[in-house]
Amino acid sequence: MKKTAPKEIIIEDLSHDLIPIVGNKKFAVLLHNVLSPDECAEMIDRAEEAGFHDASIYDRRTNQAHRNCTRYISDDAALADNWFERIMHALKDRPALEYKLRSASFASNKNEKPNHAVGINERLRLLRYRQGEFFHSHNDAKFIRGADQGERAGETSYVSVLIYLNHKFKGGTTRFHGNGRQLDVKPRTGSILVHEHNILHSGQRITSGKKYIVRTDVMYSTTVMSGRFGPDPSEVLLSGGVKSSSDASLSTSDESSSRNPSLEIGLQSIIGEVKALRVSGALDTDAGSSKDSAGKEPRVVKGGEENQPKPPMKKRSAWMLYSESVRVELAGMNPEMSAKEVTRVVGLRFKALSLEERVRWQMKAEDDGERYKKELAEYRKKVGPADVGPRSDVTLGDLIKQSKRAGPWYSVV
Repeated sequence: MKKTAPKEIIIEDLSHDLIPIVGNKKFAVLLHNVLSPDECAEMIDRAEEAGFHDASIYDRRTNQAHRNCTRYISDDAALADNWFERIMHALKDRPALEYKLRSASFASNKNEKPNHAVGINERLRLLRYRQGEFFHSHNDAKFIRGADQGERAGETSYVSVLIYLNHKFKGGTTRFHGNGRQLDVKPRTGSILVHEHNILHSGQRITSGKKYIVRTDVMYSTTVMSGRFGPDPSEVLLSGGVKSSSDASLSTSDESSSRNPSLEIGLQSIIGEVKALRVSGALDTDAGSSKDSAGKEPRVVKGGEENQPKPPMKKRSAWMLYSESVRVELAGMNPEMSAKEVTRVVGLRFKALSLEERVRWQMKAEDDGERYKKELAEYRKKVGPADVGPRSDVTLGDLIKQSKRAGPWYSVV
């Protein structure tokens, strides 16, 4: 029998639709045509041939069924990896969604290491719901790999994966609900619903026919394993475009020219700038003082200062460039606006930027980094190597103070 080719994958971002239901923005994406009808039918046939087992869950207090269905479990790492690759490939043109799924940014604690998706859980639970069967309201639980899993121990799930294998039945929608409202996702053969665990939902009662779905999870690790879906550790972009490499220099080289659409700017960015300054030997001309943190005069010799070339302006982050632009605009519109109010408005505007605007400002920051490299090279030629060397006097405190004068640092994802 000739197999039908998969259709073009269609992506629906459900996060905005969920805001009035759950009260805030949650990660939920529906991808259509990820699996072909033939692939889905083959999975159903294999499960029916192997046999299903009861997977009902009962409320201990009432002894009433919370979920009643049957289940077939299969451990298939190759198939899980293939599905994950399809999902990530489908999201490559939707960088904001791809970033959220790859990083689980909605689940990350700012005091913890960042998460990196390492694939789909190979334990595939194929559930069969027959007429009258259902799954009442629930939040999906995390799965954490145990110590017996070797180097994969500690991997944690934050995202549910629901694969619809058929649609010729009645009822059986996946329903998100809250605040007296609801959003129904109607199953379609070959569609995949991915959503963060912490969203209240249910599988509505089947009124006729049979519903087949596969339930699994996206697994995350705080340790990036080279060669397994996550980027190579040397290529991971941290906050503010800082590379996770041994010298933590800012990523401005040709081999690291990929854009980071998230523009997540935070403490790592400041740390990266400290290390970059120490390597480059650039003077902190924006710090607002001619002395460093130890009270020493800068290295440029004072004698004949009028003949000394001006040090290049330090490279600026996307936040700094955007902040400068908006501050100039606000000063022209309302010169009497207080500094505190200006900072507040700049911050609100920055957080409200669209993905396209964030990418545009990140590109400007990278262009500014190239400008800085060229100007620094010219400056070094003029002053000579004896006057400009690696700086050990730039401290984290210096840049934190400097960033406070410029305005708040925001983490935008």
